[in-house]
Amino acid sequence: MKKLITMAIAFSLIFGIFIGVGNEKASAAPAPDLTSVRITGFSVNGTKWETIGVNQSKAETPVTTTDTIYIRVLFTGYPLTYLAYSNDVNLSHKKVINYQTTPVVDSNKIVTGFVYYFKVESSDLPNDSITIKGINQLGQIVNGNTVSFDRE
Repeated sequence: MKKLITMAIAFSLIFGIFIGVGNEKASAAPAPDLTSVRITGFSVNGTKWETIGVNQSKAETPVTTTDTIYIRVLFTGYPLTYLAYSNDVNLSHKKVINYQTTPVVDSNKIVTGFVYYFKVESSDLPNDSITIKGINQLGQIVNGNTVSFDRE
């Protein structure tokens, strides 16, 4: 009798598990539109970062012609891609390389944007400034800030 009850309980647990499988509903919110693009960090070695404030237009870190410049850019929303400029001169993706991307997650564990890390050789910039722009899912350009710097 004890064996029969144990088997009945085991059967009902297994049967209950299989009934529950597949009944979960998955739902996804639409990806948030790209609303802003902002350079938030600047570095010449990729390890020691200067934070670029909201109203800051010039990096305090000096750059030499042989330096590799690293910039950290916050994309709020989902970018389709990006454009890089140096004083209105369009730079190709071959020159400005996205070498790392980190998602920005809110308290509900929903991705609200991305931090892109870019690097570019100082010698590839025709001027002493860089601007990153984003392109949203509709192909529209979202302007970002420009950060200038001094070359030594």
